[in-house]
Amino acid sequence: MKALSVIIDTDPGVDDFVALMLAKQNPQLKIEGITTVAGNLGSDKVTQNALNIVKFLELEAPVIRGARSPLGHSLESAEAFHGEGGLGGVKLPQSNQKCIEQYAWDFIYEKAVSLKGELEIIALGPLTNLAKALKKYPDLSQHVKTITFMGGSTGRGNRTPFAEFNIWADPLAAQIVFESGIPLKMVGLDVTTKGVLNETNMNKLLEYEHPYKEVVKQLLHFLQQLSKQMGKDTVMLHDALAVASVICPPLLTYTACYSEVEIHDEKYRGQTRIDLEHVTRKQPNVEVAIAVDTPRFIHLLEEMLKY
Repeated sequence: MKALSVIIDTDPGVDDFVALMLAKQNPQLKIEGITTVAGNLGSDKVTQNALNIVKFLELEAPVIRGARSPLGHSLESAEAFHGEGGLGGVKLPQSNQKCIEQYAWDFIYEKAVSLKGELEIIALGPLTNLAKALKKYPDLSQHVKTITFMGGSTGRGNRTPFAEFNIWADPLAAQIVFESGIPLKMVGLDVTTKGVLNETNMNKLLEYEHPYKEVVKQLLHFLQQLSKQMGKDTVMLHDALAVASVICPPLLTYTACYSEVEIHDEKYRGQTRIDLEHVTRKQPNVEVAIAVDTPRFIHLLEEMLKY
């Protein structure tokens, strides 16, 4: 089967690291490039983390720096939730590789055009780079096959009671993407909070012998401690689930809905308003994930480590 050509737009980030590991280990994905966006941490840190991860995983993919700040306001990162250096305390060898001398939005557009409509984008952070690409190149929507993004929710939030972090971090960018006409798949908190690892699952994953074992162990233990601080006993791999859903589409169940983002009211900033009942009678613009096959997700993680 022909590999899917993907750009991974990311802000590493602990679970971004696991997501990139999953993407690298699966031959169904051809990673055309890794674009970075300020989100979990500032631009310099997420870009250097991406370069270090590419070196560590021996990924044959260029890294391209993207937006340093959201559209319309300053960056409010989630650095406190990602540990020292942003990777849960994992210290990777410093990469001497340099980013491509190009902006992420230009790279996205040029790659989309060159692949003649076959490019899929997996967005794991705020959607700033994609919004900038759409604003600069209005015809981008004609060249992208689909965008799968980790973000949003039909109800709950994790940055505020109403908003998920990636959308909250740049709501205007998210709204631009929602209005783009590109086929969108939303992998939000409705499923990422259900596709979880418990103690038994984690111990089984750590049984496999592979070059990344110690790093995986550190990442999972960091996330486990973070979950315990929040009163939970399971680990969520938000971004890894988004990548897994591209590798294995039956993993998630979707429903097509009209969706929009709150960009004016600060109290509800970044809330994704999902018309599940079709009461607006507006044309659906997002495929919203509403259910996950958790055992299948865990199996994919196991296969990643075996591979």
